[in-house]
Order: sequence, then C-alpha cells, then structure tokens
Amino acid sequence: MTNTRLILRLIVACLVAGGAAASAATYYTVTDLGTLGGPLSAAANISSNGMVAGLSTLPTGNYHAVLWNGAPIDLSALAGDTESHAFAVNDAGQVVGVSYDYGDLNPHAFRWQSGVMTSLGSFSPHDINAGGVVAGHTTVFNEVNLWVDHPCTWQAGTLTELPTLGGYNGQVMAINATGVLAGQSFLTDNKTVRACVWIGGTPHDLATLAGTATATSAATDLNDSGQVVGWSDTAAGVPRGTLFQINASGTVLSRTDLGVLGGASSYGHGINNAGTVVGVSDGRAFVWQSGVMTDLNTVIASSSGWMISNAAAINDSGVIVGEGVRYGFGRAVKLTPATCLKADVNGNGSVDGADVLRFAGVLTGGGSAAEICAGDVAVPFDGLVDISDVNAFVQCLLNGGCG
Repeated sequence: MTNTRLILRLIVACLVAGGAAASAATYYTVTDLGTLGGPLSAAANISSNGMVAGLSTLPTGNYHAVLWNGAPIDLSALAGDTESHAFAVNDAGQVVGVSYDYGDLNPHAFRWQSGVMTSLGSFSPHDINAGGVVAGHTTVFNEVNLWVDHPCTWQAGTLTELPTLGGYNGQVMAINATGVLAGQSFLTDNKTVRACVWIGGTPHDLATLAGTATATSAATDLNDSGQVVGWSDTAAGVPRGTLFQINASGTVLSRTDLGVLGGASSYGHGINNAGTVVGVSDGRAFVWQSGVMTDLNTVIASSSGWMISNAAAINDSGVIVGEGVRYGFGRAVKLTPATCLKADVNGNGSVDGADVLRFAGVLTGGGSAAEICAGDVAVPFDGLVDISDVNAFVQCLLNGGCG
C-alpha cells in the first residue's frame, strides 16, 4: 500500500474525531538576496519601500557594503579603503555605513545615493531617517586618556555629540521619523550599560526588567509610536528581548519580556510601527507580535533547506530581513509574509474534498510554503505537516473551514 493510500485511509478513519484549528495563519517565503560574488552576505536594515542594506564578501574575500534593490549593488568603499559595511537605508535610497582599510581602527562614515559615495567624516553611523539625519557614535580620546564612544548625530555637514547617562561611553543605534534616538549609554560607574533614548538631545534611562541598580540593558531600534526594542537583564541575570513603551517625555510606561524560543536568552533587533518585533533567541530568528514569539523557522517551508539564524529588521509591510544558513553558508535573506487559509491546501479559496489529495501529497512528499502553511492545521502550529495534522484537517473538511 502506498503512503498516499494509507493517509487517505487515515483521513477516512478520522471523520468522526474531534478538534479543529484556527482558520488562518501567516507564513513567509524566503528569498536569497545574493552576494557580490563571494560566498557570504548579511542584511542589516530594510526601508519602508523594500530596499535592503548590508554587506557581502567579494571573490577576493573582502567585504563591501551592499544595497539590494532588485539585484545587489556594490557600494564599493571610500578612496584609500578596501572594505565597507552598510547599516541602514531610507526610502530615498540614502545608505549609511562605514568604510575602512583592513586593520585600520579609524572608521570613515559614508552616505551613498544614486551611485555616489560621500565621506561624512570620522564617526560610525548606524541609522538614517527620512529627513537625512544620521545617528551613530564618534570615538574620541577623552580627558583621562581613554578612547571612548560618544553618541552623536550628523546633519547637513554638522556632527553633534550628545550627552550620556553619566558614563564615558554611549552609542545611538536608531532614529525615528521625529528625530527621537535610541541606543545605549553607561552610567556614572562606567560599568553599567543601559538602554537609552534621547529626546531633544536629553538622554533618558529606560532601566531594566530586573529593576536593580547593577542590571544592564540596551536599545537597538524604535518606532514612531513610543515603542523601543532591545534587551534587558532579568531578575535571574539573563538577557531577554525587551519592549519598552515610553511617553513623549521619555518616561517608561511598561517593559515587556519578549520571552525565548527554548533556551535562556533572546535579543530584540528591530520593530515596525505596528509593534511587531524581530530578533534572535538561542541562535534562531524570531518574530514577536501581540505577546507571541514565533520561531521563523516554523513558518517557512520545511523543505526549503534554510535555517533562519538572525532577524535584523522589519518594515511596515511586515517584510523581515536578516541572515539565513543554507548549504553551510550565511546569506542575506528576505522573508515576505503571506496569509494562508488553513486546510485549503490546493489554494482555491475553499476547504473541501478537492484538498484531500493535495494534503496527502504534502504530508508524504512536502510542498511549497503556502501548502505547508495550509496543511499545518494542528494547534500549536509547528511549521510541519505530519500525522498530528490529520485529525484537525478532517475536522476542517467537515466544517467547511477551520474557524
């Protein structure tokens, strides 16, 4: 007896069984963004209109900044430098990053647009908003003979250093549409780092989940709705992805532990204006929404061969970029969301007998991301179509849907 015939018998045998699943879910299609000829690439940021910034190896082994806008565009490096790294891109196609010579400790900030790379001076940019304001840090030799990082912004040729929370070091990692900045700063003890926002140039300590004087935290991104994402120490002393809700004056209204995928730690990396967060937990990329953390590897086709290892950013369309591993190489990837109708395995918009054979085929031989999403009907959804889904699939058939 073939596997398909056996599955069909199981379906018939389950016609009187109970239990059904939810009617719809989101799955993601994975796109390899490609490289500049070398084996490796990674995505760091995505604009609202879908342009992606990051880096890639060349055939020589050097790294160059990349803008993915359809095909990968080599942004090259500033004159005299051999390598570069892009950190952010806005909707105007302005890319910011650093250019450097291998072994040189002095970073050279650049802005690239329409094929022209412009030097912005000696600092490290991390983000750029729609108004062209660049956020980052500058490394200086301070009054006690230490090299330290000072938070800064750059606009129209002027570099402005910002105050810290009392310590020597601080870095701005993100800027939103209104110019609010998020990052990290050390306290006066120069040991304790804290998530920080700068509003009107004034730093505000976002504190920690643990609530103790020595606990640490950091912010990596923020949206236009007073939500800041990053990580924080818990009372147990482990880092957890954290969502900080602040008001217009920088006061923290709430701190939410985003949880973990199975181990002890997690880190939030990006957030969009809907409050959806992406990041990494125990070496696997996650998406977090409305209190639920989902392993991105469970909502892509299991037959794709990808292991999504890091989610770096998400835009307002829900498109996620980061890094995935396939065939042993880390590549820049884009995950595009789509919604499937549960149990509509053949994709014709309804749940009926026409789905039975396709369900059996996916169960025994795999299928596309959409087919797997539709066939994965047993709660909790695990990104697989297996025997555990048979009973729920039958109930969806009996009910004409899974609602």
